[in-house]
Amino acid sequence: MNISELTTTTVNKSYRDIPKRRLFYYCFIVLFGIIALALYFIASNPQIVASLNDAGIPIRLLKGFMQGYYLGFGGGFTASGIIIIIWVLVQLFGKKRQAERAIREFDERNRMIRSRSIVLTTSIMISLSAIAIIIAGVFNMTVMFTLITGIIVFLVVYVICHLALRARS
Repeated sequence: MNISELTTTTVNKSYRDIPKRRLFYYCFIVLFGIIALALYFIASNPQIVASLNDAGIPIRLLKGFMQGYYLGFGGGFTASGIIIIIWVLVQLFGKKRQAERAIREFDERNRMIRSRSIVLTTSIMISLSAIAIIIAGVFNMTVMFTLITGIIVFLVVYVICHLALRARS
């Protein structure tokens, strides 16, 4: 086995772990969608809601906007998760272009572009959230505190991930 074959084999083996990991994550997306759809079907049926309330489980009947929200959220997450799972399975078992995709995945330029995109997206989202907090504070304090809590949770998760990745490297 020469050096180019050894490098290709190593890249392909480590590349095969990436779609497997992605497959695991997208299964959770499908699971969240199925949970939302189950909640939609449970909370949209007055008989089920009444029997749950009688059993001591406080649940309200979904009406109007919330009914459509749960249906759309659940259906969207389930459908997009299934589509992406199929795409990942094609990537995982499609041998033809696997070496090309592996090289593309591990390319330093693509990694740098991906990292810079994440940093730029995070900065823009934090800025937009700050603007939304300022505007929401004028109209509704509950919305303002919800947005503040969302940003705080995001930043805490960011710091934890940053420290974990720094300790690992």
